[in-house]
Amino acid sequence: MKLFYALEELEAQDETFRPLHDLRDNALPLVKSLSYPLASLICQDYAYSGHRYDSHPVTQAMYQWEKKWNFPDWARVQVVSTVSHWVSSSAMAYKEPVRWDGMVIPWMNQLDTLVNVLPDLGAQQFERLDKAIRPRECEVTLFWNPLLESWKHAESRMLLEFKETLEAYRHQIESECQALGLEPESQKYQKSEEQHYRWFIRHVFQGWTYERIADEEGVPDSSTVRKAVKDLGRRMKTPVERNTYFDAVPSVT
Repeated sequence: MKLFYALEELEAQDETFRPLHDLRDNALPLVKSLSYPLASLICQDYAYSGHRYDSHPVTQAMYQWEKKWNFPDWARVQVVSTVSHWVSSSAMAYKEPVRWDGMVIPWMNQLDTLVNVLPDLGAQQFERLDKAIRPRECEVTLFWNPLLESWKHAESRMLLEFKETLEAYRHQIESECQALGLEPESQKYQKSEEQHYRWFIRHVFQGWTYERIADEEGVPDSSTVRKAVKDLGRRMKTPVERNTYFDAVPSVT
């Protein structure tokens, strides 16, 4: 999850790194040109690798974007979630800096979020979690008879009932997450960890060599960068392969 936060932070700071802008400018117009049911079918098929609409222009645009920026296939769920939010809100899509939206980013830098949700969950597991966390009606009875009860007492009673309902809901979601093998995150970014995510992005998505990262970041030995990137890749269950797409485009790299 921290990877997406680091991605959007780097894009906000570096005009040469524009995956979100690229996704918005190339895929979003195609998605918006479709009816909602068809767009939903195609995007969900892409997210869960159904391959039923691989020849459709929307899917082709998604695949081309994914290849250009060397994104792993487990990131497709967040990609679709972001595009879906952009479709529902043009203001959100064209607000600067461009942000990932939807499933991950609103909770990105908070305590008690989950580590590596996207790479750890397969399609069936994600659907199970998605079903569990869908919005639901809150079963709290609002009732106050001012002839028999003071407002202070009524407020305390109703807040207590709401808190009990909220705790039950939290327990249900946490139990579902534990059943899927997800663990709670205990800390926000450490400074070194933030740096390692940035190095990972530079290498895997932007195509910088370990040597260039070391030079740009003032790291004496590129092996330090290599080890940090490799270790982070193992933690995220993501292959560490340098993006070579921009090798022939010096102005972008």
